[in-house]
Amino acid sequence: MQAIIFCGLQATGKTTFYRDHFLKTHIRISLDMLNTRNKETQFMEVCLRTQ
Repeated sequence: MQAIIFCGLQATGKTTFYRDHFLKTHIRISLDMLNTRNKETQFMEVCLRTQ
């Protein structure tokens, strides 16, 4: 199992880098997409359980 964590300022290319390098092999978990920390946590837990 592998996790890649991107952190940085808004509009610095994190999503573009993910799309260009990891889209086919990794799941993206983003607060921007899930809207709440609870949903983000639940999604992360499902990913960890299912590997």
